[in-house]
Amino acid sequence: MSKFSSKIALSAIALVAVAGAASATETLSRAGDSFVEYAKAGSWTIYANESRDTCLAEKVGSNGDVIQVGMTDMDKLGYMGIFTQSDIDLVDGEPIVMTVNGNTYSADAIDRDHGLSGDYQGGYFRVSNAQLVEDIKAGQTLTAFETDGEEGVLIDLTGTNDAINAGAACTASFNS
Repeated sequence: MSKFSSKIALSAIALVAVAGAASATETLSRAGDSFVEYAKAGSWTIYANESRDTCLAEKVGSNGDVIQVGMTDMDKLGYMGIFTQSDIDLVDGEPIVMTVNGNTYSADAIDRDHGLSGDYQGGYFRVSNAQLVEDIKAGQTLTAFETDGEEGVLIDLTGTNDAINAGAACTASFNS
């Protein structure tokens, strides 16, 4: 992979250089933001947030679970959201624990209106780990919200690399 392609992909989901939690939270979408469909990338839909000049890629799995990968200021911040209709009892600020490619990651949940219709639970979190980005791009499945004796929520990551690249192009379109 070229350095440029690698940088775009890493930046698209995130290399976090956050000045503070308040500024990080402000990059997330809010209720009332204006979204328009920008493109499709396989089974992913890329949305442009015209209120914030940012983009996100969203995939709804066959089981109804949803993953959103947020594209924000490409050199500063990205985020992910994982949502399910299963009862997970996630609380704002509590860790979301996930496993991708045999690696386990944890990040604090940020409770935000996710814009999904239905009774979805889950949360957003800032992505600050380059290895997580690589695992998501190359992975086939992300497992989140595991509990003792229960498998947790399985998210199909097929096509994530193309979705990240399309999201990066969408975000770049706001800056051109």
